[in-house]
Amino acid sequence: MTDWFSATMEAGGNVTINGVSYPGGSISIGRDGILIDGEVQGNILGLPQIIVNIIGNVGKVQTATGDIDIQGDCTDVYSTSGDIHCWSVDGDVQNVSGDINCGNVAGNVKTLSGNIRYKQG
Repeated sequence: MTDWFSATMEAGGNVTINGVSYPGGSISIGRDGILIDGEVQGNILGLPQIIVNIIGNVGKVQTATGDIDIQGDCTDVYSTSGDIHCWSVDGDVQNVSGDINCGNVAGNVKTLSGNIRYKQG
């Protein structure tokens, strides 16, 4: 599966993708559909604009397209196209096209096209 979005949640986390909430540990979206902990939960036709809202702490989050809003701490966040909003990040935040607005970031913060606001920590 080629992932358009993937995240590894910590215990008790929840991900909302385009308005639909999914509890689970490992979440990915690709041509084969939405997979939660290895089980297909639905299909997405074509390359969608993905809007991701995560409540809870999460490991690595990456998306090819779409906005990412994390209400919790995370390890790393990567996006090709879309805005990134998050609390503290233990690693890096990278974006090709879109704004980055985060709390403390321990690693590097980079976007090629967009504004960056964060606290270095």
